[in-house]
Amino acid sequence: MAALAGPPTRAAAKPATTAMDKFVRGLLICVGVCVGGIILVQVSAIFAVVLGALASTLAVLYLVRADIRPRVDAVFRARDKKPWRKHLVAALAGVWSFCMLFLYGGWVATGGPSRADAARAAHAAAERESTDRKRQEEADAQRALVEAKLDEAEKLLDAGQVVRAREIVEQVKGQSSANAHIAEVAEMIDKRAAEQALESLPEKRNAILDKAKAGAWTEAGSLCLEARKISSRDPQIEAACGEVDMTLRKLEVGKWIAEATRVTVEQCDVPAALGDAWTNLRKIRADEQGYDAAKAVAVKMEKCRKASERTLSAGVRTVMINQRVQWADRYETSLLDKGIDASVTLHGKQKDQVKIRWVLVGRAMVHQITKDGEFLTELEKIGFKRVTFSDGYYESWYFDLTPESEEESGKLALRGVGLDQPIKM
Repeated sequence: MAALAGPPTRAAAKPATTAMDKFVRGLLICVGVCVGGIILVQVSAIFAVVLGALASTLAVLYLVRADIRPRVDAVFRARDKKPWRKHLVAALAGVWSFCMLFLYGGWVATGGPSRADAARAAHAAAERESTDRKRQEEADAQRALVEAKLDEAEKLLDAGQVVRAREIVEQVKGQSSANAHIAEVAEMIDKRAAEQALESLPEKRNAILDKAKAGAWTEAGSLCLEARKISSRDPQIEAACGEVDMTLRKLEVGKWIAEATRVTVEQCDVPAALGDAWTNLRKIRADEQGYDAAKAVAVKMEKCRKASERTLSAGVRTVMINQRVQWADRYETSLLDKGIDASVTLHGKQKDQVKIRWVLVGRAMVHQITKDGEFLTELEKIGFKRVTFSDGYYESWYFDLTPESEEESGKLALRGVGLDQPIKM
């Protein structure tokens, strides 16, 4: 302000700068002024308004008062010889200060951002309200549609169309499961269906009697199941179904006996078929007709079971013997590979006793071989009952083992099909 009030002064001469230097310096000044203006408006909006008004006024005076220009040029050290450039800068500075500092600062000072936030919040609230209203309208329309469907179901129920009414209720359940009216209509449908079912019992009883007279016992049995689901204690149904149950039981018993007989002839050596036949055969009670025939078939089945047990036991025994022979060959070869001139021989009818002979064997060596128990456990798993270490002349050491009985292996194999015990009615 003092410089503007005093006489114009001549700026000291400075070294000339290139156009690029001037451009970079001007760009940095513009960026700094813009950023500084934004910060100033946020920190002190009133001061920014005053500064904007003063800067705008100064720009206008620079443009219209020629006597002020030299002083302003001296203050800002403007040395450009082309007046139009200084006028352009003054005009841009005036417009920027007026818009940025004066107008924007005044908007901030008068609570513009708060009003803008409030307007945005009000707009968002209006959108939410509109969305909620639309959702409510859709829910009301859906509810009205469900009510219309339920009214239709009630009319169908009054007309006796229970199945169609139930279909409609099942359809609307997925659309509005929380509607209490749906439960009421569903309860009415169940009640009406139960009434219709009770009304149909005489008709079902007559159908059961007709099927029984025609010898269609399976169909009659299915009708009895349906009738008993409706009423399990109806005396007329029980009287009609008594003969059906008795006949079906006789047919079933006869089928079981026939199947067991067929198995003893065609599949006597098939444990699975034998086990299934025995499972059904032992359901026959002693007071039922056919029990004596079942006992006779059971005797034949027991013969088949014993034969299967012997066959399986022999098969297991053969497999175990082969395992013991292979083990003896492998072990003798392994000793020879280590430079030990030993022989491994098997004894006994089932080759379940092994003798390891080596002239240099001693108590210490036997102890080293058997101390951890792994060697003896391996022999026990493949069915050896005794292992003997001998020098072939004077001394020997033996260990008795307790493997699982191979005589019972057939019975163990039959346990999975329920034939581990004798078949006896």
